[in-house]
Formats: sequence, structure tokens, C-alpha cells
Amino acid sequence: SDSTTNPFFRYYAQADQQVTAEAVGSDQGLYLFGTLAYTDQQQPALVPLQVSLGAQYVGPFAGRNQDRVIFGTTYGQLGDDYAAEQRALGNGDPDYEWVLELGYRIQFTKFAYVQPDIQYVVNPGGTGNIPDATVIGMQFGVSL
Repeated sequence: SDSTTNPFFRYYAQADQQVTAEAVGSDQGLYLFGTLAYTDQQQPALVPLQVSLGAQYVGPFAGRNQDRVIFGTTYGQLGDDYAAEQRALGNGDPDYEWVLELGYRIQFTKFAYVQPDIQYVVNPGGTGNIPDATVIGMQFGVSL
């Protein structure tokens, strides 16, 4: 084959910090987090810029020391090449998608949880052709 693959670089930055504690040395309290991901090559990246910010509170209620209330938001800027392809196909003018999410993680055991959540998606698909949407979901997790 004569085809070659161009290198693809994605840069990440992530921060996660506990900012309050219910007691000295406790993991219960408020945590703030954020991520930034960036790709300078437009062609292979559907979402060359993505920014996420959020907060979670561990141990929100007495007797539920490992439960978590979680709020997060993610903004994704869609790539120029992807936008041009979609315009050429008559699928609108993709720009961005933005998601807000609220969840409550119920920690059943040290190893298992269930997390109902609700998301509000602004500009789904990035084109403006789809109305903003509310999404209800559920996550299940097991650590072995």
C-alpha cells in the first residue's frame, strides 16, 4: 500500500482538587475538577477542543459517607474539516455541543455503585438542526 498515516497529537491537561473536608484527613467534602483537551490537526479530530469543569461532594448525607453528588459540564468545539464536510452534505453548519450533567452516585459496597443522572444537551450534534435535549441515564459500576 502507498498510503501513509500522518502523526496525530492530542494535548491534555487535568486538575482534580479536594477544596473542603468534613474533618482533617477525611475524603468527605467538596472536590473541583477540570480537563482541557486540544488537537491542532483539524482533519482527524471531530472535536479538536474540549473543556470540562465540575464539582462533586463526597458524603453528602449522614450515613452515606461514600455517596457523591456530581455536577459537570463539557463544551466541545467541532472541527473545521468536519464542519465543511457536513455543510457540503447539506447537514447544517456544525459549531459546538455543550452538555450539563447532574448525578448522584449511590455506593452500595466498596466495590459497587449505581448512578442515576440527568443531562441537558445544548446544540446536539453541533448543527442547530436538532433541538436541545434532556437525557436521563443510569450508570452501574463494579470494581474487581
